[in-house]
Amino acid sequence: MNPDRVRYLLDRDTARQGFSGARGRQHAKVAPQVAINRINHLHFTNGCLQVHLRQVTSGEDVLVQALPGPCTGEELTVTWGGAPPDLVDYLVLDLVIDDGRRLMLIPVRLKVDEGLSMVVEIKGAGYLYGRRQATRYACAHTRARISQGSFTIQGELVDFAYGGFRIRLQDPGPLPPAGLDVLAPLRLSLANHGEEAYCGQCRYLRSDLVERDRVMVLQCGDGGRKGAPRRRRIIRNPRLCLSPVPKIIFRHPLTGREVQYEAVNVSHSGFMVEDDPRETLLFPGLQIRDVVILIANAVEVRCAARVLYVRPHRHKGVQVGFAITDMDILNCHTYFDILGNAYDGHANLKNVMKIENLWDFFFSTGFIYPSKYELISSYTDEFKKIYHKIYRGKQEIFFNSTYQHNGKIFGHLSIIRAYQRAMMLQHMAALPEMHGRKRIGLDVVQQVFFYFDAFHRYPSARVEYLMSFFRPTSSFNIYFLQGFCKRLQNLKGCSMDLFAYHLQRQSDEAVPLPEPWRVVECTLEDIDCLEKFYAARSGGLLLDALALRGQAAGEESLEDLYRRYGFTRSLELYSLFHGECLKAVILLDRSDLAINFSELLNTIKVLVIDEQDLAWDILQAALRPLAVCYGMDTVPLMVYPAQYLEHQGLDPGRQYWAWILNTRYADVFLQDMKRKIRITPVKIALRYVLARLGKT
Repeated sequence: MNPDRVRYLLDRDTARQGFSGARGRQHAKVAPQVAINRINHLHFTNGCLQVHLRQVTSGEDVLVQALPGPCTGEELTVTWGGAPPDLVDYLVLDLVIDDGRRLMLIPVRLKVDEGLSMVVEIKGAGYLYGRRQATRYACAHTRARISQGSFTIQGELVDFAYGGFRIRLQDPGPLPPAGLDVLAPLRLSLANHGEEAYCGQCRYLRSDLVERDRVMVLQCGDGGRKGAPRRRRIIRNPRLCLSPVPKIIFRHPLTGREVQYEAVNVSHSGFMVEDDPRETLLFPGLQIRDVVILIANAVEVRCAARVLYVRPHRHKGVQVGFAITDMDILNCHTYFDILGNAYDGHANLKNVMKIENLWDFFFSTGFIYPSKYELISSYTDEFKKIYHKIYRGKQEIFFNSTYQHNGKIFGHLSIIRAYQRAMMLQHMAALPEMHGRKRIGLDVVQQVFFYFDAFHRYPSARVEYLMSFFRPTSSFNIYFLQGFCKRLQNLKGCSMDLFAYHLQRQSDEAVPLPEPWRVVECTLEDIDCLEKFYAARSGGLLLDALALRGQAAGEESLEDLYRRYGFTRSLELYSLFHGECLKAVILLDRSDLAINFSELLNTIKVLVIDEQDLAWDILQAALRPLAVCYGMDTVPLMVYPAQYLEHQGLDPGRQYWAWILNTRYADVFLQDMKRKIRITPVKIALRYVLARLGKT
């Protein structure tokens, strides 16, 4: 090993003088007992040290890796890590221990050369010198890829420090590599065991040739001081300081060490810790696949996270912000319930302890009104069993937010996975007040949107759309949901389609379809035809949210997900033809009874393509045999366009808006919601009246 290797271990101001020059500039002496304790620690942790040798004839300094044995006094046995050097040609000078930030030199004298090992005598005090600004951490098995435009070079990460990396280049060639613009930014990707641990912009610092190894030194593009520029939110989710302080535990993806931090604050979308910049293992862009958030030393929440920023803080420390990048639904339920309850002691985002209180709430608020109760009155026992599973069991389908005081429910809102990649808001209700508090409904909505603000970003959530069915008379939804849709004015961001709702009573008398009418299973060509009709008629998101083409390859189907937790859910498509002309597409949308009180997920949905040439009696004849699978005397029917029933001379009865949001626009929607939730009920009433008058 040549002196360049020695220079690599020392600060640059002392490195050029070698070990002998550095001894005259040591920072501090180390007592022999301290040095022995350090050697024993290395032995206990299976660590290694370097033996400083000097060639007798040339005076060349070399370092050779070795494993220390236990040390109880002045003598120590050292085993060579590789091929043993011939000590006839070398003088044994020092043992060198590198902790990543400083070097410890322990002078020794050779006593016995045993071939594969040697026995040395510690001569006296050791020396500490070469203090770095930040600790350098060695890495292994971390592949590096450096790119700049069309230029790409592969390598291996040797070590890293706060904001900087040393990369051992794979291919031979000049330094810096030909084709590399050292003044322009570079992109560095690091992967450990095939999993990406970092990808970010860096800048070139220098290159070194170390023992035939070509090494490039890079610095984080932001200097290791802050994260990449990002748009600041107008209204952020609350940052909470919990007590006891949550612990953040993970295995570092580059060093393999298990590390632990205390979370200064936490939120639905991330958390922040404080660290010492001289010893930190963290830098912007670092990705951690498995993080444990340990709350009250009892509850473990697992997630994936990425370091978002590292910024200076008081007392020469740094604040490190993490963004949660993924979390499965069950962990979401636990984590968000804890945060919601910490933010507001009345908020509960998991189970209802007494189901009887839920029934009392729904009937007291009038949410289950007579015509709605008529649908479920014949199936009350089955209805109760289903809701016991929903509100008392662990599952990934339903998320229920309640506002409670001493177990009594004052507000409620539920989110359900309604379709393959769509979540649906439902069952929103609130009592007028709770001990003088009058914004209960808004408080419940706020908690749900805190949840959705973080949840919809997670890849494992598989949420592309948020939807809601509501009556045109619902002032709350008109103000919040319809108002946003009108302001956005982008049908691919948010859209609304009006359905007519009709109760289809089953008849024992079978009426066959006359020729040439026929009902067949829907094909991809039929879906193409439906999409062309809908694009011309509406241009919104309805068909995308319904996921008529099914799940992606390798993705669990909605039906299998429900079945896994003991529920029923399916979507079957049929086409109604007159000869060779497609007149309507029929969706048999099925679920367990009363999963939605209005049976909006347990309906026959009819998308009428030709309103003029499809008579009501023909449609009824087509639906009767299909409706048998529902096992109900009265089957809810939802028809689009809503005007179809009126054109057939029928009373449309109830109507429902199908409001759908593309989650790419969720940030805009949630900011709009947060602004509105902050205003007073008087302003809500005033703006609603103005909206109805068409002045806003």
